[in-house]
Parts: sequence; structure tokens; C-alpha cells
Amino acid sequence: MLSAFFERDPLGFFNVAFVRDNYAKFYSSFYFTVSLRPLWSGSLGSLVVVLLAFPAMYIIVDLHRRGQLF
Repeated sequence: MLSAFFERDPLGFFNVAFVRDNYAKFYSSFYFTVSLRPLWSGSLGSLVVVLLAFPAMYIIVDLHRRGQLF
């Protein structure tokens, strides 16, 4: 959202100005899809880790004390 406070001048530099058009560009279908992709992959990765961690935790807790120390 930092891009909402900058606009480009003709030379390619950034000027400090609040620009509402940048919000409209960010919520367009392309940028919205691109920004949702990392959220989806992060959520999927977290789910896989949780699904693998709980059975491993259960197995480790169920071991005798000597087996838990590796």
C-alpha cells in the first residue's frame, strides 16, 4: 500500500502524493490474483506442515523416555 503515496514523474522518479488511482490498479483482477497467490501457497504449506507435525508429535510423545532423546 506504500505505492498509494507516490506517483511517477515523467523522468521515472517518484513524487510524494496520495494517488487513489494506485488503489484501483492494485485491486484490478491481475494484481489481485498475483497478490493472492502467495497467500494461497503459504496457507497450503502451513496446512501440510500441521498435518505432518501432529502425527509426528503423537508418535514422539508415545515413545518411552529413552526414545524421545534421539
